Amino acid sequence: MILELVKHARSEAARREVELTLSMTTNGTLDSPASWSLMMLSDMQLAVSHDGLPSVHDRHRVTIDGQPSSRKVQETMARLVHERKDFRVVMVVRPDNVETLPAGLDYLYECGVRRLTLARPWTSGPERTGASRYAISRAADFWQEHLPECSVSWFGRKGRKIGPRALARNRALRLRGR
Repeated sequence: MILELVKHARSEAARREVELTLSMTTNGTLDSPASWSLMMLSDMQLAVSHDGLPSVHDRHRVTIDGQPSSRKVQETMARLVHERKDFRVVMVVRPDNVETLPAGLDYLYECGVRRLTLARPWTSGPERTGASRYAISRAADFWQEHLPECSVSWFGRKGRKIGPRALARNRALRLRGR
């Protein structure tokens, strides 16, 4: 049905002479031929939800029958990487997993993910704890170490504004304990 809706949207956009942008976020658990046809559309901006480490992902994301879903999502990501499909991963950072953020970024990088969007569903509090600040600082280090090959949404805009020299200076200060 979604493929038919895309076809209709393309037709209407062409008829009205307007630009059409296709984007989709998936939990990465569907693997039917139609699902793959949709995900592999060349103009589809694709996002896959995965919360980093498999054990962290499986805390909140299970199948309809209550089974862990990380293995299936990893298979989807591996196939997307193999097919050279441009995609990003949306990693939800919650109060109960913020401390695993650096390890989760490392894990997804090892899986071949190069574009990460960090989503934070809380409004205040957890990021102010020492452990949370440390985890976020280490995530910034991950981002710096993997530039320009890898992007991490929380740091990209700020990093472009302050520039690479300031980032290096900030990292050196952090390493010296300031």
